Amino acid sequence: AEMQAGFFRKIFAAMDPTGGIRNRIMANDRFMLVMMLELAIGCVSKMAAEWRERSSRGAFFKELDFVASDMALEIIGDFTLVYLLSPASAIRAPAAAGVSKAIQALPAHFLAPGAFTAAQRAGALAYKGALFWLVGLTASLIGHTSTVTLMKARGADTSAMAGVLDNSLQWGNFMGVSSNLRYQLVNGWEARLLPLLPLNKAADTAVTFGVRFGNSYLGGEMWIAWARAVGLQ
Repeated sequence: AEMQAGFFRKIFAAMDPTGGIRNRIMANDRFMLVMMLELAIGCVSKMAAEWRERSSRGAFFKELDFVASDMALEIIGDFTLVYLLSPASAIRAPAAAGVSKAIQALPAHFLAPGAFTAAQRAGALAYKGALFWLVGLTASLIGHTSTVTLMKARGADTSAMAGVLDNSLQWGNFMGVSSNLRYQLVNGWEARLLPLLPLNKAADTAVTFGVRFGNSYLGGEMWIAWARAVGLQ
């Protein structure tokens, strides 16, 4: 049994070389549950959208490379949203000064429990927003460039598509503002209000799923409105 446990610890360490996931599990025993629910919601919703859009043209299986690219970006985005807003238990506090020290002192999200000042909570909202903006920009640059490249390789007309830079900037803006605020509010609800409800594990999971599914659906609707407002659609 000890040998098996040691084997799995080595596997996990190889998958998590920085210890970031381990530290989040130590700080929040719901971390893996929330991560799995968020990935399941995002992947199922994205796959349903891909099927609806492409099967209507009889192109789903012909465009599996597009589907794989979109799904990979969905997984990266969902993982990042959960990971960056989860509290982490620091085994060893690294020496820091100046800006780095101030960042380390920020809460995981602006409604996180703890003796944080108003400035630190505002800083968490702004800092995580900047991180999400960067993640959104980078993901969209990769995803949109891949899509345009694949379409051109098939000889398709891409003139009606939004420009890569314009689309990426707006996706970064959307993640930095809408996704950041919505997910911070969801994390605040889970950290402060959900524990007050008299729920067993199954009910707790169901409520978490419902709130996060609603947040994901709302995000999809808000992105459509955002894209139209800025002229991408």
